[in-house]
Amino acid sequence: MRLLELLKLEQKRVRLADSPEYAFFMANRHLLVDHNVFLDFYNLEDSFAIIQANIILKGILNKTAIETRLGELGKRSESEAGRVRHHDIRAKLLAEKLDMPVFTDQDRECYVPIFNRAMNYIYAKEPDKLFDFPYNKLRDDFANSVVNPFETYNFAVYDSNFTRLLKLGEDRTSMAFYHLDFNTLYVVNRQGSLDVSVALFDRHLSQSDEEGIVDRLLPAVNAYFSNDRDGFVSALLEAKLISRTVVDRFYDQLSKEEKRRYRL
Repeated sequence: MRLLELLKLEQKRVRLADSPEYAFFMANRHLLVDHNVFLDFYNLEDSFAIIQANIILKGILNKTAIETRLGELGKRSESEAGRVRHHDIRAKLLAEKLDMPVFTDQDRECYVPIFNRAMNYIYAKEPDKLFDFPYNKLRDDFANSVVNPFETYNFAVYDSNFTRLLKLGEDRTSMAFYHLDFNTLYVVNRQGSLDVSVALFDRHLSQSDEEGIVDRLLPAVNAYFSNDRDGFVSALLEAKLISRTVVDRFYDQLSKEEKRRYRL
């Protein structure tokens, strides 16, 4: 058994159902069925998958909020001017501060990570185009227009207020985050997938002290990005984020040959 698998098994109980992430997911997951998108995310028990699902759900909610506000401005324009005044509506909507999650991709603000960059530009900068064909079809039927947000935007969407992740560091191929609710270190690769998750605060620690957690994690993250396996484990031990008991149990199960080339 790998050390990371043992740490996950031995982690002090983290109840997904007690987290704000899970509460948001359960309150909004019906949108995945309502719009027939990303149905694989409907039933989840994995913490990182819930983080990903909430990115998708927040994107759908953003899309709906922008379209709703656009519809209100359109009705007002028709009432006052007898028609939809595109440039006037665009100016009014862009002047409003959108109180919703946003991420930055290629120096542009994006609100709907399930859409491609061209569509995000329209929602952020040219929303009045949504009155016209073919974009007006997106309000009710957009399943065929979605992209994989994690492959498309990878680091940008994770390192934003679409998530509750705390960025710890990065190298050329991956980025490390910590999640306070799940007590877990995640390393995401450039394809937007999870490379490694490290469950902290196992049950053999006398207490789960999260004070200064980011600073305490940085030496371990730096060792990870330097491919220093021993340094990574030592840094976690020194910071009292994992216990000597679990590490010793892992080493005890290895043969002499395995100890020379152990896997995390």
